[in-house]
Amino acid sequence: PLIESLASQLTAQLVERVHGAGVRLVPDWDSVPAMARVRQEQARIFIDLLDRGVVTVAEVRRALSLPTDESQNILLLPLNRTPVEGYLEAQQEEA
Repeated sequence: PLIESLASQLTAQLVERVHGAGVRLVPDWDSVPAMARVRQEQARIFIDLLDRGVVTVAEVRRALSLPTDESQNILLLPLNRTPVEGYLEAQQEEA
């Protein structure tokens, strides 16, 4: 997001001015309240999409910077919805 880019650039300029050009820092975005709210909103959006069966588990984990692997590239059927006609039969045939 834009706020992350601005914060990164301002931090880099301040560090360079105070400590010189040779210092590199790794930001901790989770400790910045504005970024924590952005990540919380991203998580809410992805969880909503996951609940509707729109995105995979792996996509959500990657978007939230969590480790993932190929076994998580699956769409889950939401628990509160009726399965699509023929979907379960197709899944059973593949297995």
